[in-house]
Amino acid sequence: MKKPGLWLALAGFLGIVAVGAWLGNSWFGTYQQAQQVQSEVRSVETSLRESQWEALPDQVISLTASARVLQARTQQAPWRLLEALPVIGPSAVAVTTLTQSLASIGEATEPLAPLAQRVVEGQIRRPDGSVDLAALEQAAPRLEVLTDRIEIAIDRLDRVDTDAVRPEIGEPVEVFRDELDGLLPTLRTASTLATWLPGLLGADGPRDWLIMLQNPAEARGSGGFIGGYVVARADEGRLALIADASSTDIAAEPIPADSAPLDARETWGDGLERWGAFNASPHFPMTAALAADGVAAMGQPVDGVIAVDPQGMSSVLEVTGPVTAMGKTITAQDAAQFFTVDIYREYPDSLERDEVTMALVRATFNRATRRIVDTEDDGRCAACPHRGSAHQGVEFANR
Repeated sequence: MKKPGLWLALAGFLGIVAVGAWLGNSWFGTYQQAQQVQSEVRSVETSLRESQWEALPDQVISLTASARVLQARTQQAPWRLLEALPVIGPSAVAVTTLTQSLASIGEATEPLAPLAQRVVEGQIRRPDGSVDLAALEQAAPRLEVLTDRIEIAIDRLDRVDTDAVRPEIGEPVEVFRDELDGLLPTLRTASTLATWLPGLLGADGPRDWLIMLQNPAEARGSGGFIGGYVVARADEGRLALIADASSTDIAAEPIPADSAPLDARETWGDGLERWGAFNASPHFPMTAALAADGVAAMGQPVDGVIAVDPQGMSSVLEVTGPVTAMGKTITAQDAAQFFTVDIYREYPDSLERDEVTMALVRATFNRATRRIVDTEDDGRCAACPHRGSAHQGVEFANR
């Protein structure tokens, strides 16, 4: 009769083989799923790099689903055992952390995919050209969730000691963390804009905005000499120019300085009453209040003031593409150079310089709003009342 110990040893050996096979099969399945996630991440990166926007929504949804599967695998006992092992354990923990972060961000990104698709297909505007404010209102809380998820992911990834893990794992952790760090400021801005834009664009009723062009080539405290302005009316997502004026048009128009604090009036004197000098102070809220009072005194009350410099114009032109008015074309690449340097050489006459400036500003605004407002050949707003003779980066203040 055989000894019981032999059977026990054989049973133990078979048990170890079975557990090993179970662990090996589980680890291999996790490895295969990780390869799938890595492949889908590369597809998303390619679409972003090559501006293949149409493919992105479906790719994000697919990547999120794959990341969820991988996350579930890293929560199972075999992977938890792997995390507890010496040497390889920190790498397994890093994979778990990276997977959790990717799945969490993917889940927050997925609800934004339909809106992203609408933006890609140009459907964020209604047939009349107005912006779909309801879509922006829906996006705002989703962007806030995504921003929070990314902040949490950055914190998690910061705690991974990449020096203690295998290079093929540590490098993706560092790259992903750095990319999230770079993306976070943009997302915060987008979240803020989505929260505030519906109100700014007239969701709660018409709002008139004074948009001033500041030229840093002629220094002033708030950012530069006011080369002119337009007044835009926002109503239920629709934008229209309702007034404009060049610096020449308004040079002789006094600004009521009563809204300025006493110390400012004592410091700047009657300069606060002149359009060429009223923005000597770097305190933009005071400058905006004076500007609003100034246009109100000319019969055009406004709800808020926005100041745009040539760099801000360049940012708009990156979206609109080049614009042409009065025979002059400007692009995102040369707008800042033109408004701060070249315009003085090409148009030495101040009246012609004002006319060209305002024509280009109007043309840019009209292009940005898809020419919602009818324009004349020189980019002039056909519906706007023009003041005066025939020569005709961003700060914001709400009233």
